[in-house]
Amino acid sequence: MERRDFLKALGALGGATALSALPLPGLAASLDETWLSGASGDFAPLAMSLQGNWPKQLTGTLYRNGPALFRRAGEQQRHWFDGDGMVQAFRIGPGGISHSGKLVRTEKYQTEQQAKRFLYPGVGSQRHGAPIAHNDSANPANISVRRFGNRYMALWEAGSAYEIDPDTLDTKGLVSFAPELTHLPFSAHPQFEPDGSAWNIGSLFYNGLAKAVIYRFDAGGKLSRYQLIDLPRDGYMHAFALSERYLVLFNTALRYQKGDSFLAGLRFDGASDNQIILVDKNSLQIHKVVSVPASFAFHLGTAIEEKGTLELTVAEYPNADIMLKGMDTRHLGQQPYPSAMVRYRLDVASGRCQRQALAVDLEFPQFDWRAPYRRQTQFGVASTQKDRGLGNAIAAISPGNDIQLHRFDDNIAVEEPLLVTARDGRNYLLHTLLDKTRLQTGLALFDPAKVQQGPIATATMPRALPLGFHGAFYG
Repeated sequence: MERRDFLKALGALGGATALSALPLPGLAASLDETWLSGASGDFAPLAMSLQGNWPKQLTGTLYRNGPALFRRAGEQQRHWFDGDGMVQAFRIGPGGISHSGKLVRTEKYQTEQQAKRFLYPGVGSQRHGAPIAHNDSANPANISVRRFGNRYMALWEAGSAYEIDPDTLDTKGLVSFAPELTHLPFSAHPQFEPDGSAWNIGSLFYNGLAKAVIYRFDAGGKLSRYQLIDLPRDGYMHAFALSERYLVLFNTALRYQKGDSFLAGLRFDGASDNQIILVDKNSLQIHKVVSVPASFAFHLGTAIEEKGTLELTVAEYPNADIMLKGMDTRHLGQQPYPSAMVRYRLDVASGRCQRQALAVDLEFPQFDWRAPYRRQTQFGVASTQKDRGLGNAIAAISPGNDIQLHRFDDNIAVEEPLLVTARDGRNYLLHTLLDKTRLQTGLALFDPAKVQQGPIATATMPRALPLGFHGAFYG
């Protein structure tokens, strides 16, 4: 898109992307569980205790990000999405494994740190202490961390990326890919081509908007193209999928109608529909829109094209209660909000679509992004506790729908698993976990072909890290 045309289209939005239009409700009760209290500061390097057989060829760093700072001056953030982000580094080398973590020094964090109190609103926490100039005034940089070329970035979804030093975890500053893109939404779920080039989206769906920004990066991490597109209607999109020819958007039935807060303004429209939107990679324009029954989703898995069909996997919820109720920090993990692994099979030409729900609830679906366009086993977090809301198991789902499951003790909360590759080319499945009884965080390493046999190695430390969201491993 020409810069002149983009600025003209963006100007028509009239500043409606600013979070200043989204006042948020107050907060009262304190967190019940010690492990939910968050972090009050950075974590200095700490050696972890190893168990089992860690492969000598597996070296590198697992970076993770998530909300960490929830309390200031007797107040706490109400929604899980509202804590200030902290980038964690688990460094795996010949001398063992160590952990360190640093809060992201965002504009929001530094201003509130100086004031010694919360000033800015979040998804579910109302503040009126300082004016909001743009989206990044309230950006906690708390969802993911990914590498673009040689630059490591802490990502949110409603504002800009923050660059992080991969060695020290120091915050280098706000990233602006182009002047006209500054402060615009930038998803925490970029998708990568096998050659290392990347795509991302930014969703503008509130205050009556129904638009998305498409970002294209070369393998060196440089922005090469961008486009502002009109969507058929508004709807919440946390992530997207990538097929050979398309960006696959999953526009859910969670919609924003102006309310007393951003959270209070969200409404799940069960009488509406979801939209699977195929954006052509070449033209950056919408190629097809297909309506499917209303549901909610944060995360998508693979999108496989084969003989005129597209098969999309989604971690799907029947409604948006997980977002509207289940992330209240006062009750986090106390109620179940199961998500089914769903496969949509779409005939691209006709728009006909079949839906198949698999026999496992699953979140944080992961796969080998180096070969994203072939059928492959997908991994994720599952729960075997029907009365609780945090996953305690790792699941593997084959292309033929065979399911492997390893269940940890009920006191274990399992976080996102990632496929990682050792120097000898062997793949492993690596994830963090939290022991809520012992107040310890650890790593677990699996053979991805033998998930049901349990971890082949673990590492633990006497730190209970705040539960996070997403990360990446770089060897």
